[in-house]
Amino acid sequence: MAHLMVVDDDTVARVLARHIITSLGHSVVEMADGDEALDYIGGNGLPDMILCDQEMPGLTGVEFRKSLGETTVPFVLLTGYGDSRDFLQEEDEALFDIVATKPISSKELGTYITQLLATKVG
Repeated sequence: MAHLMVVDDDTVARVLARHIITSLGHSVVEMADGDEALDYIGGNGLPDMILCDQEMPGLTGVEFRKSLGETTVPFVLLTGYGDSRDFLQEEDEALFDIVATKPISSKELGTYITQLLATKVG
């Protein structure tokens, strides 16, 4: 069982992600913004994987990921933008394992989680 973090200011999005994650047999911690997530990580360490929204109050998803520095923790960036070029600089693309457009289906998100965790373990 892996421990995942969901960072999103949208409560409904967090609840849906939690449902998907727990249905896959993993535990989850939910954070409403990047600052709250950084505080949690500072006291508890990094989770096994992070799912994060791009547009939030305070830190954006890109800013939050950059604040983590070098890490091998799988990171899925979720965005309402149709094209990641609207906010993601070319030099920052390597920070993310997956950039996915919202809304995202339960099946698609579950597949991303399973594949990335398998890659991390394997």
